[in-house]
Amino acid sequence: MSTILLTIVSLKMASRVIFDPSSCFSHFLINRLKKAHDVPAPTLRQFSDYLKIVPIEGKGFGVVAIKDIEPCTLLFAEAAAGAALVDPASLTASNESILQAVSHMTPEIRARFYALHEGPRPFITREMRIWKTNCFDWPNPNMPENSWGAICIDMSRINHSCLPNTDYMHNPSTDKMELYSTRAITAGTEITIRYGLEFEYCTADERKARLRYIYGFTCTCPICSDSPLQMKSDQRRRLIKRNYFVGMMGQATVPDFSAKALGIDGPMSTRPIGSQRRGVGFHDGMQIFRPGTQEFMRHTLKLMYDDGLMCGEDFWMHANIYASTALIRIHKKMKAQMGMPTRQDLVEMMPLQKLFMASTILQVKTRAEDDPFAIQLKEDFALVMNMFNVIIMEPMTIKQSEEAIREIMEREPDPLVERHWRPRAS
Repeated sequence: MSTILLTIVSLKMASRVIFDPSSCFSHFLINRLKKAHDVPAPTLRQFSDYLKIVPIEGKGFGVVAIKDIEPCTLLFAEAAAGAALVDPASLTASNESILQAVSHMTPEIRARFYALHEGPRPFITREMRIWKTNCFDWPNPNMPENSWGAICIDMSRINHSCLPNTDYMHNPSTDKMELYSTRAITAGTEITIRYGLEFEYCTADERKARLRYIYGFTCTCPICSDSPLQMKSDQRRRLIKRNYFVGMMGQATVPDFSAKALGIDGPMSTRPIGSQRRGVGFHDGMQIFRPGTQEFMRHTLKLMYDDGLMCGEDFWMHANIYASTALIRIHKKMKAQMGMPTRQDLVEMMPLQKLFMASTILQVKTRAEDDPFAIQLKEDFALVMNMFNVIIMEPMTIKQSEEAIREIMEREPDPLVERHWRPRAS
């Protein structure tokens, strides 16, 4: 009996040696990282002059403002704790890249990485589940053809809202992710960001499906939890989606983001649409000079404004493109008329120039002075204004820019009332 028992124990011990997963390279990295799991993560802390990490009811942890904040304020800038390949077409390569990036973190940063939220998607390692849930798109100039993501530890603590009060962007000059306020924020208010631009084109059901699948939570922001607001918002978002994908991008159908969240391809046109650039007024894939496109853009701006999306980089960008291309069209028309603007041209020019200036100022203010995009914005602004021999004596302040946009948008008719709206012939 003792001989049989000894044999069984020996076999078990042998099996542990034979099938030890640490013999594989990726599992060797996992074993190196296991030590960090039990290291206490320094979670609650102030990490900028404006922000601190605190517990948020129903959300675990989040970030709140510790003082009143003006719009377009740089709240903090953060370097990547690590960057890795996140190509969905090659999960094995992505996993190896992520494990390498985590292994190169310092013990303190690694501990804080493991304290981040682990998403519900069934990736092969815990590291990959945390990374895919918390990473930000990150350019890799050495491998521009691949998708890369970076972990910014403090930025990852900011929770999602479909109506966020901040926006983030990568500054290529400093290679840091920067966070800017997009509206006035009072002390004690939770700081929120949007987990992807596609949420602007999603109804509440689409947003909830996507957020549950990728991040494992249900959004409770006003337009997701308040029934009357949600119904109105869903009507606007459906029109925004139609206008953007069909009207501006020229696709045959619109995507179903709830299906996309589950890995199912929704009805989507695959027709290739190239970029267009004629002077200024440029956006990848958007057919901005095609007849009717500018009316779709104008219509969409009003929908975004009415749905609370006025504050943020995407709205300002759309306003900038719409105003600049509309001004270019008026200038071309004036040249065809021997440089003499009609009364209607003059009526349209004034608000367009004001909108163009306001959207340019707000975009530039939320970027570093040496940011290439900010420099290009200022050059494009000067180019368009010079077409009309307009000399701007005194640029608007941030507050004046916001007021100018509100004034222009409030004069626009409500698209939900104009049920039979169609783009005017251009």
